[in-house]
Amino acid sequence: MKIATTLKEIEQHINENPFALLLIKAPNCGVCTAVAQQLEALLPTYPTLSAMQANIADIPEMASYFHALTAPVVLIFYEQKEVERFARFVPLQELKVRLDFWQNLHA
Repeated sequence: MKIATTLKEIEQHINENPFALLLIKAPNCGVCTAVAQQLEALLPTYPTLSAMQANIADIPEMASYFHALTAPVVLIFYEQKEVERFARFVPLQELKVRLDFWQNLHA
């Protein structure tokens, strides 16, 4: 999973990839770390998904840009539009179902 350090990198990632995921993390967040590890394990299952993570401490303007009021936040974009959002507690099974749906649509 790529790591973003600027909002411009995130915007470019979303614009260049028709099927994209963004994980917004917070520093010292155990849940964020666990979600990141689970996503890393899932990524090989979704070859057309381009994933990126960003730390809210490094890019504070990201919170208002994406309306991220808590962490972690997993955002799924399809053709540059946000189509799914999971925040705070990310149900892995539901995330897989939604990724499967968008993967099949994208294929």
